[in-house]
Amino acid sequence: IHAQIIASGYGADRFVANAVVQIYVAHGEIDQAKLEFDRIPEKNLVSWNAMIHAYTQSRRLDRAKAALDRMPWCNVISWTTMMVAYSQNFQLAEAEAMFFSMPERSLISWNAMFVAYAQHGHLAKAKAIFDATPEKTDIVSWNALIVMYAANGHGPEAEEFFRELNLEGVTPDDITFTGILVAATHTGSVRRGVEKFQMMVADFGIWPSCEHFGVMLDTLGRSGEVAGAEELLRGMPFEPDLVACKSVLGACAVYRDVECAERVGEAAMALFPEDSATYVVLSNVFAAAG
Repeated sequence: IHAQIIASGYGADRFVANAVVQIYVAHGEIDQAKLEFDRIPEKNLVSWNAMIHAYTQSRRLDRAKAALDRMPWCNVISWTTMMVAYSQNFQLAEAEAMFFSMPERSLISWNAMFVAYAQHGHLAKAKAIFDATPEKTDIVSWNALIVMYAANGHGPEAEEFFRELNLEGVTPDDITFTGILVAATHTGSVRRGVEKFQMMVADFGIWPSCEHFGVMLDTLGRSGEVAGAEELLRGMPFEPDLVACKSVLGACAVYRDVECAERVGEAAMALFPEDSATYVVLSNVFAAAG
């Protein structure tokens, strides 16, 4: 295609030249993209942003920053591309410095800074960024907030964010419910977990995935509801995975429910005969029960 463009005489056209750079970037040919970029006589924002994007996609962040510093002028896309790259590559200090030096920010840059703080466990800073975000209509941001607090053992706060999400008119998705079910696990509230589990289908038409079932099994097992966990395991609309079976077996071991362990262990061995851990858990249950 590039050869045809040159032969037709359009190679010197800046619009066409920018498109050629972007084509090479899309195919991962960064060095060739740079050669074409250097040939553009009058580079514009599109040209520079394409090269910054190319370098960040190939994780050449030093080169991306050097290109950014050489730009005659930048826009929010330039700064955001660089800042998101720092965030995605776990370079928190650089992401933070870029974010707070940006003359203007997009929703993407706000979300990237929030996620960067969340990835590093800085809950207070992440929440401050979330609160300062001009628009809170992005479910990705809400999900990250809920999952972050739930995973760090702050179940009540995660549940409060879920209520706020609904008041803001944002529709939760399957990831939202994964986070809120984890929150119920950490608070030890079977009732709230069951409520949210049922709410998924009844109020939002979201059918539980294997992951959702797994979290509920963990919640029931941790709370000593071994019979309920077994019932849920057997009622799954698809074959349970090994993690789900082990979750119930683990609860059987803790609460010394030999009969349940025998039933679930038999089912697990039939589904996963090559897994030796199941036999170990069963023997531990029998040994503990005497």
